[in-house]
Amino acid sequence: MLLARANWLPSFAENGKRLFASGTVYDFSSANPLRFDLVNAQVLLSQLLSSQMSQFVAVGITVSVVLLWLHFRKTAAHQSRLLDLAILSAAMLVPLYHRFYDAGLLIFAVAWAIKELSISASKYAILTLVAATPFLIPGAAVLRFLAKNNSAVAGLSETFWWKFLIAPHQAWMVLIILTVLLGAQRALCAQKVQATTVSCSAEAA
Repeated sequence: MLLARANWLPSFAENGKRLFASGTVYDFSSANPLRFDLVNAQVLLSQLLSSQMSQFVAVGITVSVVLLWLHFRKTAAHQSRLLDLAILSAAMLVPLYHRFYDAGLLIFAVAWAIKELSISASKYAILTLVAATPFLIPGAAVLRFLAKNNSAVAGLSETFWWKFLIAPHQAWMVLIILTVLLGAQRALCAQKVQATTVSCSAEAA
């Protein structure tokens, strides 16, 4: 029994290597023809960086987002729990393996945006909803179909800009949504600080 337990970890690590080996559906490099079905940041970072550096940068982006979230949140008296959940759930899409259907985590960002449409963060809410729109269809699959059946699109699909901007558009949308949500949090916190300052000044007077 003890020997079986001791052999479990190396076996698990070996299976993990096979799972994420080059060319598998989990691989975000060019060896995987279906890599643009992924929404994690490595799929676009790998167009500029090595696989290892892409992983490091994706983790760095996530850590930066969490630190900014904590920094902005310190000045908020009553931070929206839904906004917290929206930021953190979207951030989890950046460094870890996620396919198109995992973008369902953005439902919290969409819910927050709908709630804020008629309130103080309406412009951020509109931007969030616009950025979430591409997730209504399997964009990568549609682009593959067009590239396969249209010679003009097939030519474009081999260019750098297609592989960096268009094909991984959903990974870009995740980053844009995160940026917008952090901007909304910063703006809302600034409003609260300003309101508190005005209130304190009025009481002092």
